[in-house]
Amino acid sequence: PYDYGIVANNGTRSRIFTITNTGNSVATGLLETGLAAPFGFVGSTYPGTGGTCGASLGAGATCDINVAFSPTVLGPQSGNVVISYN
Repeated sequence: PYDYGIVANNGTRSRIFTITNTGNSVATGLLETGLAAPFGFVGSTYPGTGGTCGASLGAGATCDINVAFSPTVLGPQSGNVVISYN
């Protein structure tokens, strides 16, 4: 979990998250699912501006995604990002 803190309506705060392949083989077909407004990738597409994740991730390797929180209503909000792979 990560708390973006207090963000004004129509404001934006971004965060780089690191993805780690803890397995012993290459993870292929990386695909993001589950990310919905008020969350999104910085620059609109996976992995987000400045993100380094691609379609595969080597064994023991890491990459980054850049996720923004841009609320349009008051109050606490939550969401999930899921990275699926083969």
